Amino acid sequence: MYVDRARLNLNGCYISKTTYLRHGENSFQDHFYRPWYLIDYYRYLRFFPEGLVLMWTTAEEPAACVGHLKYRETKNSLGIMSGHYRLVGDTVVIFIKKPCSEKTPASNTRFRARRKEAAEPHEQVFQLELQVRSLRAHRNWQLAWRRYAVSTRREQWSAFELAPGKFPPFAFSPVRAYTAEASAPLLQTCA
Repeated sequence: MYVDRARLNLNGCYISKTTYLRHGENSFQDHFYRPWYLIDYYRYLRFFPEGLVLMWTTAEEPAACVGHLKYRETKNSLGIMSGHYRLVGDTVVIFIKKPCSEKTPASNTRFRARRKEAAEPHEQVFQLELQVRSLRAHRNWQLAWRRYAVSTRREQWSAFELAPGKFPPFAFSPVRAYTAEASAPLLQTCA
């Protein structure tokens, strides 16, 4: 049963690389030249046995990033978010809360009424549903997107259209420095 069931690999992280083109601005001297930028960024998912997950979206290469995902404590200054996951059949359901960022209001009194409306910070909640897949001879090596939604206000969810070019699947990358140890009893799920 352990071999045949879908499961998450805990001795590494799942990495997804997204690449897209972006228009640049015209130069004020040469109106016929319009630059294009090739943007690369990575999404990292690190799973722990007790149901904790870390998610990080950054432009940094994997060799520089996997060390930051080694421990359960997150560094908010880097933008690493933590949440919880549950494996149901071959689907991983993830909920991640991004803490509110406290911004100090400007001292200009002219726009005081607008600032009061925008002063209420709301936390963002991310919901991901990913399907665990095997890739060639590697079992449970890929996570394919099934659903991705974000809530910025209470009970208002925005679902993303999951185009394969914008949301490529996550591929597993083993990391020698990671260990699979639990600080609490493991949860048993019935599928």
